[in-house]
Amino acid sequence: MSPLIVERLDLENPDFQKSYRKLPSQVVKEAQLAIGLLALADLEHPPAKLNLHHLAGKMVSSRVSAQKTVKVYVFNLTSSGSFKASFTFERGVAYLRTCGPQEKVNSNP
Repeated sequence: MSPLIVERLDLENPDFQKSYRKLPSQVVKEAQLAIGLLALADLEHPPAKLNLHHLAGKMVSSRVSAQKTVKVYVFNLTSSGSFKASFTFERGVAYLRTCGPQEKVNSNP
């Protein structure tokens, strides 16, 4: 089985951009570092700091094919884990979906 390597990040989702702009200023620097770690990460063996995993039982619409649903992944934006971001992974691209407080992201990734 080939490794699941993030070859590119897609940050164009308006929901992601809107939620990113709402992050507290003290969270933004950590968020930038975490997003940087996601680039070129192996999803099967991601950096431990990210606590990256897919949400069991949660499937969302594909960004590539409207007829498909795909797994949604979440990762820590902050070392405390209180802020997270979600994304789908398709064809080597991590499509970021939203970010914010852990409860918000986990309930509506």
